[in-house]
Amino acid sequence: MSTRPAEPPPTPDCPSDERIARHLATPELTPDGERIIAHTETCDFCRARVGEALRARLSETSSESRSGARPGPALEPGLTFGEYELGDPIGAGATAQVYLARHPSLERQVALKLVALPESPSARGHAAARALREGRALAKLTHPNVVTVHTVGEAHGYAYVAMELVRGGTLRAMASRPPASLAEVRARLATLAQAGRGLAAAHRSGLVHRDFKPDNVLLTESGVP
Repeated sequence: MSTRPAEPPPTPDCPSDERIARHLATPELTPDGERIIAHTETCDFCRARVGEALRARLSETSSESRSGARPGPALEPGLTFGEYELGDPIGAGATAQVYLARHPSLERQVALKLVALPESPSARGHAAARALREGRALAKLTHPNVVTVHTVGEAHGYAYVAMELVRGGTLRAMASRPPASLAEVRARLATLAQAGRGLAAAHRSGLVHRDFKPDNVLLTESGVP
C-alpha cells in the first residue's frame, strides 16, 4: 500500500501567502515579485503554491465575469477617447468591447479596447486604476509577438487602451482549417512557438495574462502572432 509523500516544509526564505497574493495581483514586476520569482526557480514547494494561488485567482476572475460583469452597451461612432475617434465595433469579450478607432492627425487606425467602469465610486476607481495600470505595463513591453499599446486613458465611463490593429484573424480560426501540407503543419507549429514566446515575454515583465486562449491570439495578415 503506497502513501502520498509529504510535501517539503517551507524554509525561512519561503514567501507568505499574502506576499504571493500581492505579487499575482500586481501587473508590474516589483522588487518583491522578482525575489519571489527567483525563489520559486529553486523551491518546488513554493512553485506549487504559486501555481495553486494563480489557479484560484483565475477561477475567481472567471466567477466574477459570470456573475454580472458586462462589456457595456454599444456606443455610437464618433465619440472621442483621447485623440482617437470611435468607429465600428470589431469584437467583444466578457468584460470589454473592442472598436476600430482612428487618430485624425496621424491617419492611424487602431483597435480601441473599452472596459466599462462600475457606477460605485470606490469600485470605479479601483477598476480604472487596474485597467490603466495593466495597459501602461503592456505599453512598456516591446516584443515582436506582443501587440503594441499606443496610449491608455479614461473617458465616457470607460477605461480605454489604444492598441495596434491586427487584421489577420485569430489562432482559433487558423487552427479550424485543416492543414494542406506538411509544410503548413510546420508553419503552424512555428506560429504556436511565437505565441508562446510573446506570452513568456509578458510573464517576464511581470504581466499575467488571465485569458490566454486561441480566440485571443491575434495574427497579422502574414500569420505572425
